[in-house]
Amino acid sequence: MNAVISFCNFGKQRIETSLSRQLSEEISKHNTRVHHNRSIFQRLVDIVCHLAQQELPFRGHDESKTSLNKGNFLELVSLLSKYDPVLDKHMQQQDSGKPGPSYLSNKIQNDIIHSVADVLKSRIEFEIKITKFVSIIIDETPDVSNRAQLCLILRYYFANDVHDRFLGFVNISEIRELKAENLSKIILELLNNYNCTEKLVAQSYEGASVMSWLRIGVQQKIKEVCPQAIYIWCNAYILNWVLSKSCGRIAEVSSFFSALQALIRFFSNSTKRAAFYDKHCNKKLPHTCATRWTSCIVNTVFEQKNYLIDLFTDISDNPHEWDGDTILAADNFYNLFKSFNFNFFLSIFHAVFEKTDCLYNIIKKSQVDVGYCSNKIEDFQSWLRTELHSQFDHIYENTLRNNSAPRLRRNITCARMEYKRLFIQIIDTISYEINDSYSDILKLQFFHLLNNKLFDKYRSDFPSEALDSLLSIYANHFDKETLKNQLICLYTSPELQERNAFDLIDFINENSLEDAFPQLLKLAHLLVTIPATSSSAERAFSSLKRIHTYLRNTQDQERLSDLSMIAIEKQLLVELKCSPTFYSDVIKAFLQKDSRFDLEYK
Repeated sequence: MNAVISFCNFGKQRIETSLSRQLSEEISKHNTRVHHNRSIFQRLVDIVCHLAQQELPFRGHDESKTSLNKGNFLELVSLLSKYDPVLDKHMQQQDSGKPGPSYLSNKIQNDIIHSVADVLKSRIEFEIKITKFVSIIIDETPDVSNRAQLCLILRYYFANDVHDRFLGFVNISEIRELKAENLSKIILELLNNYNCTEKLVAQSYEGASVMSWLRIGVQQKIKEVCPQAIYIWCNAYILNWVLSKSCGRIAEVSSFFSALQALIRFFSNSTKRAAFYDKHCNKKLPHTCATRWTSCIVNTVFEQKNYLIDLFTDISDNPHEWDGDTILAADNFYNLFKSFNFNFFLSIFHAVFEKTDCLYNIIKKSQVDVGYCSNKIEDFQSWLRTELHSQFDHIYENTLRNNSAPRLRRNITCARMEYKRLFIQIIDTISYEINDSYSDILKLQFFHLLNNKLFDKYRSDFPSEALDSLLSIYANHFDKETLKNQLICLYTSPELQERNAFDLIDFINENSLEDAFPQLLKLAHLLVTIPATSSSAERAFSSLKRIHTYLRNTQDQERLSDLSMIAIEKQLLVELKCSPTFYSDVIKAFLQKDSRFDLEYK
């Protein structure tokens, strides 16, 4: 028995410790010190995660011992040390000047931030390795330092849900004058880092200032490497983007929207005027926004027009209460609100925005399928060509009845004909731009393969064109005959009649039917992965504005990007912190950046 026990224990004890008691004691002391250091480090990681998740600044302007505000990081460490004996002992050692690492310097803060972000990236890389398909969403916005920040997001299906994972910001200000190769190189490098070039099935771009050269070349550069990566417009932005583009082409409409901008500035530049507006009107004026301000201001002015006319009259009738610039502007706005031109365009765009706002609210939902978006876009186009087109006489007569007669240029003889020309030009411009922008998405017939509203029709008339549309792009992923048979089974099965792509995935997984319907499951994964909107990028920009403020505009790009990742992917961080290996993983990543500290057991 003793021999068996000795044999089992053979090799479990290190030879050097068996031969040297001193070495054994040194290792024991080292591991005790490591355990203490790890306890401190774990608390600092929690503090970093808390501040990053809450999007709060770390550093203070004065971090000296006598400062009343050393910044959120040091102040939070000091606060917790009152209730935590481990932190309290550590802080007392630092205050007494005893040798040893403080773990409180700016460099250590940055390294912890980067280490937490590295753990998040490793988890995302693991999820992408398992998933079947990936889409990339790219957007761009200026930060508070007026640097162009490129937002990078990967979309994929994992663990019964679609995830839009934020991967970071890239400062592209320095390459803005260069060719599209530079931007495509950034994107391809990202895809290579996550080993997903072969899984890329779609690419979506937005950003008003960068779109002109994105559309020209970047998506084609990506397609050279990833030929199946179809190009998807950002639907959540495009309607207002189309309208703003049409304003630049039609001088009269451009003047109309310029007047609306002037109206916003008139009230926003003066607290007294803003308070006077609130007194007279029962709806707030919106702030300017790159995506939606046009519809908000048009609808607000349309509803509050009579109140605004009374407001401008009140200002003009009480010159002793207002300065000369305000009175002059109020008189000009009063005349504007009584003019035929302004009211004619106000009526047109109010009618248009009533439709586009509803469409926007549908499309901006992150899980809306592109086929549904396509149907709604076609409905809007039909409304433009028929219903709105037939409303010209009503809009013209109603505007003429309630406002002054239209002013015409000398070479114009018939007012009605001139305004009908402008009316038709507006409709044609919007319609043309939508057709041009959505030329790719409207060709994606294969999204209708899993449109459960069409299953009854498909039982007697199989959608062969839609299937061919799918195989023309993704033939490498599907077997035509097998997929066709599984689709026929889907269309004729009573249990699956009301299920969309998301419901279908859940049903197949819950009933362990993966082997029975592998092609159908793959198709559902593909459809939910292709993005209908880049509203995830909008959420990233909201975090950017809170993290990179005027008081924090000197932080470096890597810190900004990693702080944003922790803030945006806070749900993933919460899940990872439940893992028993989270802090060990952070420490492992930290030691790769700075190996001076005793944080690794021997």
